[in-house]
Amino acid sequence: MRIFKWRGRVSKQEFRRQCVERLQAEAPQVQCTLSDTDELEVTVSGSVAGNQSIVSLHRAYAEFEQDPSQRDDILERFMGLVTRQREELPLDTAHVVPMIKTRGWLNDQYARDANPPVLGSDDAFWVDEYNDELVVVYAEHREGFSYRPRSDFAAAGLSQSDIRARSLHNLRTRTTKREFSPVNGAWLLNAEGAFEASLLLDDEVWRNHRFRDAPEVLAAVPERDCLFASTDTSPLGIWNLATLVDHGFRT
Repeated sequence: MRIFKWRGRVSKQEFRRQCVERLQAEAPQVQCTLSDTDELEVTVSGSVAGNQSIVSLHRAYAEFEQDPSQRDDILERFMGLVTRQREELPLDTAHVVPMIKTRGWLNDQYARDANPPVLGSDDAFWVDEYNDELVVVYAEHREGFSYRPRSDFAAAGLSQSDIRARSLHNLRTRTTKREFSPVNGAWLLNAEGAFEASLLLDDEVWRNHRFRDAPEVLAAVPERDCLFASTDTSPLGIWNLATLVDHGFRT
């Protein structure tokens, strides 16, 4: 089944729209809500249990840009991912990971519910505070990310005292290959996509020889798969880092 022909660059929004059309054509019982803050993210609902799954198409879109001729295979895998996420499998603690999100992202998710759950309740996401702009949201990562209610984590035996340690362990097993690339006076951390922003939480990153002896380290996460860090706190160093971060955020 062919959905669109390749005539130059396809935008992120168009790619997402085509994916959603394909999904709803084959599974009309599913409802899809498009994120207002991420052009490659969609919330899928409509299961008997009533849970929502947040599906990211970032990796799929990157593959599509690399080889547009593989679009049908990519869309088939997307369909399979959504289908597996709707199976409502019991949460497996080996797949729990911490995800860095903005408060705007969190508000956007709750705004989609007619009766949004109270933050911290069993029906809400499991969220830890990080700073004024960012929060940690715990997710289950199999082939995609599933942001499940707090009650699912508790049923799997996780508590407030151990969920951070467990999720960081799982994060490390998924990011064994970490590369630091110099970019305009800063470092760009690459861990093969999806988890770079979450590495902000991992002390192992900041014990790296590039940072451990620095009096101050500046770090920024303009998107999910991007972590910039710099030890240059001069006005020029801060300007260079801010320029990199702004470009990443806007694009």
